[in-house]
Amino acid sequence: MNRQLAAGLAATAAGLASFVALGAAGALRHPQAAVAHTRPAEFLAIGGSLGLVTVGVLVALFVYVEFPEPKP
Repeated sequence: MNRQLAAGLAATAAGLASFVALGAAGALRHPQAAVAHTRPAEFLAIGGSLGLVTVGVLVALFVYVEFPEPKP
């Protein structure tokens, strides 16, 4: 396994683990209830965990994509 794939899988795992931890802590709510009861730090944590998952999946997928060399 190369480093890029390992980094992508690690970022995805970290993002999923933090998202599950936020769900277990009760930070994930219905959107109508979230406006009144969710603190800005919780919104930031939710966005960060989803960002980690997105970046991790993209990094892992780019391992398998070969870009053509630019022609001069």
